[in-house]
Amino acid sequence: MYSDVNEFVMYKIANELILTYPYPHFYIQSIFPKSFYDNMLSFLPSTPKYTSLAETGHVTKGAYKERFIISLPDGIEALDAHQQDFWIELTSWLLGDDFLNLLIDKFRPFVAERFRGYQAKKISLEPKAQLIRDFQNYAISPHTDALHRLLALMFYMPHDNSTLHLGTSIYRPINSNIKLEGSSGGHYPREAFSEVKRMDYLPNSFYGFFRTNNSFHGVEPVGELVERNSLLYYIRVKETDS
Repeated sequence: MYSDVNEFVMYKIANELILTYPYPHFYIQSIFPKSFYDNMLSFLPSTPKYTSLAETGHVTKGAYKERFIISLPDGIEALDAHQQDFWIELTSWLLGDDFLNLLIDKFRPFVAERFRGYQAKKISLEPKAQLIRDFQNYAISPHTDALHRLLALMFYMPHDNSTLHLGTSIYRPINSNIKLEGSSGGHYPREAFSEVKRMDYLPNSFYGFFRTNNSFHGVEPVGELVERNSLLYYIRVKETDS
């Protein structure tokens, strides 16, 4: 079953066009077979199994208290028994070499450009994944992502089409000079940006982008009482002197 799902997803990604404005990204609908996606929703853990991002030590204390996460695979052992097998299998594939290599091949020209001149460095790539659940008042202002990220991908997991407006926003700085500051991966005021595109938060959809110094993205404030589920995958770059 998982081999079929693997092939289905990889086929969709491999044949999707990369859009390059304002930075390399793509958006895919029906990324999983429908029956598999329905299983994903049925195996989503209950909220008490998640940890508040504000309590992880990875963000400023008290920030993003409306976001809850489960790190994969570490958090799987805390799940209910009937959920563990599903997420173990999915995580094994998601964090495996085949998926990683597919994405590197997909974005190879951009990868080559980023690492030009790194001959004196040894670079390793480490895939990471998290289940994410956001609630009312969650928002994240325009940012490029941390320097150690190479790619970031979001599997959107709503139950229906009623919250299309809750997808990731792509931004362009009104003053292009902000690009020079964006290399820090910091967050910026919304009024300094134009929203270029907002990805539809559709069931079984998928948004991915290549991290650059102008890969500004974020989430507009979530105003309603909702449960915003997604699966985050990203590739972390580790550099050491050879």
